[in-house]
Amino acid sequence: MDGAFFYLRIAGHGLDVNALDETLSAEPSTEQRTFIKEGEVLTTKFETFVHKEDCWITEYNSSQDQSVDEAILHFISAYLPKRDHLNALAHTNNVSFVCSLYPESEQYHLHFTPEVLTALGNLGIKFDFDFAFLTVYYRGNTNNTGGLPCSTSA
Repeated sequence: MDGAFFYLRIAGHGLDVNALDETLSAEPSTEQRTFIKEGEVLTTKFETFVHKEDCWITEYNSSQDQSVDEAILHFISAYLPKRDHLNALAHTNNVSFVCSLYPESEQYHLHFTPEVLTALGNLGIKFDFDFAFLTVYYRGNTNNTGGLPCSTSA
């Protein structure tokens, strides 16, 4: 698989990071959590973002030998038993599973197995895709660069 990142993202005003960490902690050892406060400024190589709400992100960095299907199933399997809590959070917050893919070329085909589609549907939250083609980055072109999982342009 080319570069890929997977996130569980919860964004809203006044998030309780400790409660989220406690209720949604999962065990994939390659998982990393981040909490971004409303008003925080993030500057990347391409843009500056001001976060307009709090954002709790859990990121799964897949291994090179995993397919996109395998990585999605591995990551969200820890959250399927917590889907009722995620759905309750979704009533007052923006809750989504994000798949950010960075293929080497614009000729990229993505296929999901029925098992992955069923698991995503059973999770019961939004599913977002973010594609950013690496050739765009390599050429120094900053158009169509995709975004960060919880950012809003300034």
